[in-house]
Amino acid sequence: IDHGKVNPVEATQIFIRGALIENQDSPIGLRFYQYNNKLREKIETMLTRVRSNRVYTIEEMLFRFYDARIKNVSSVHDLNKLVNERIAVQPDFLCAKEDDLTSGDDLSCDLALFPDQVSVGNSVLPITYNYKPGEEQDGVTVKVPMQLAEHLTTGQVQWMVPGMRDEVANVLLRALPRTIRRELMPIDPKATQIAAQFNPGRADFFTALATFITHHYGIQVKAEDWPPNSLPPHLQPRVEVFDQKKNTVASGRDLAAIRASVQKQDLKSDAWDNAVRRVERYALKTWSFGDLPESIVTEVVGGVPVPGYLGLVLRDGEVDVRLFRNAADAASGTPAAVRQLAENALGKDIAWLWKELRTLGAAPAKLATNFQAALSQLTLPTAPAAAAPKGSVEHLQQSAHEHILSHALRLEPLFPLTEKRFNALCETVRKELPALTHRVKTLSAQVHDLKQKILALPKPYPGLVQDVQRLVPLDLLSRTPHSQLQHLPRYLKAIQVRAERASINPVKDADKAQQIEDFNGWEAYVPRAQHEAFRWMLEEYRVQVFAQELGTAQPVSIKRLEAMMVIREG
Repeated sequence: IDHGKVNPVEATQIFIRGALIENQDSPIGLRFYQYNNKLREKIETMLTRVRSNRVYTIEEMLFRFYDARIKNVSSVHDLNKLVNERIAVQPDFLCAKEDDLTSGDDLSCDLALFPDQVSVGNSVLPITYNYKPGEEQDGVTVKVPMQLAEHLTTGQVQWMVPGMRDEVANVLLRALPRTIRRELMPIDPKATQIAAQFNPGRADFFTALATFITHHYGIQVKAEDWPPNSLPPHLQPRVEVFDQKKNTVASGRDLAAIRASVQKQDLKSDAWDNAVRRVERYALKTWSFGDLPESIVTEVVGGVPVPGYLGLVLRDGEVDVRLFRNAADAASGTPAAVRQLAENALGKDIAWLWKELRTLGAAPAKLATNFQAALSQLTLPTAPAAAAPKGSVEHLQQSAHEHILSHALRLEPLFPLTEKRFNALCETVRKELPALTHRVKTLSAQVHDLKQKILALPKPYPGLVQDVQRLVPLDLLSRTPHSQLQHLPRYLKAIQVRAERASINPVKDADKAQQIEDFNGWEAYVPRAQHEAFRWMLEEYRVQVFAQELGTAQPVSIKRLEAMMVIREG
């Protein structure tokens, strides 16, 4: 029995819901149907991304739109007849407008802030969005091939959707302990600034965010200040890992657990082994491999390219070209390998350097004007001997040799690894090595001369000897980067000035010393990666406190120093 003849109103409503609203298997071949579905998808996409519960009302609004215009229709035949009669005079019959589904409210958002794919390293990963509060699929899901999953970091995943950043920053600032949160008031503008300026890169997300807040607002924050589950699930992107057959092998919001799970999987593939055989080279002594790309595509899994990263490794005095799973591993051994290849290419020049450093500790040498003439005077090359006792002439020679080569034989920036850049490095070293050697010898002599004069002062202040030993240890050139060597004379002169003023007014010197003593034991409170930067900033601060007229090489203050420290409670 045709239900349209029994109850035409109910039959029409059943047809609208079944054929026009919920139907996906056998879509209607009329223009309005495709048009309205695209409009509905557009609005629901925007609402899903901004997590509005109005996403559930769009279907009902579309039903009401049809219900008001379609009467006595309970089959596709009836619908075709109605539409064909009306479009002759009303071409857009049954084509909804955005206002029909939104009640005139502006529900638009910038979809560029909610991309369908994101770049992670050299790969482009697809993203999906769901508004299903309380369900596993709720929020953002990024789909990652198994070969990439073990290298993902929380910094990359948590910050990958620009449209979520402001809310994430706002929630996390409000999740901090009250004592910290009070200093960050007002919260909203700072959250907006963090969303616009913060970039965690490949670092741990909370560690990077704590460092950003500390440096930008001068308020001590550490990763541990955020309690567990500070972010609700929908603000923690979900990672779904798939294998070569597109099967899901791991999923969830705990990236550490996902990485651990993936690491247990067998990641071997013929594609990777073939790439290794194609690009790796071994036992090289010269730059005979041309230009190395920073990365190559080893295979494509589920439409996502899987990169491999090229780098150099020093092994038993020889260099290998190797393929790595991640960029950090590729970069770690490359500087030492580049230096070895440069030493091989600059054999005569380095032999001259070793001979020239025999005079270290004597009067400063006169700068060579004809380097080729100096090379021609070489006899048999002399190589560095075994490690000599600290403070001996041999030790000074060895440490100066290492200091100069470690400074000179490096590519900055490290990548790209091209033959042209390497040859330019070697040519630059050939030209500048005499001047660099002269500068190191001169500064070394100047520093040791100042050291002796200071230690001979008749009225040293308490701690003077320790200050001098800290700046000029027996292994001075081993412990001092070349960029800092030029500043040592100024630091030592600051000690001289302090000693002279302390002999006149020891009470005032003690008051100033208290400003420095506040940073005693700083090594326990500064992250190891920042030890060098903090060490030299503290030396500049000493100059500012005791001999301000000598000037500082960088802006320095108590606030800047404290911003680099992580205060531990208890």
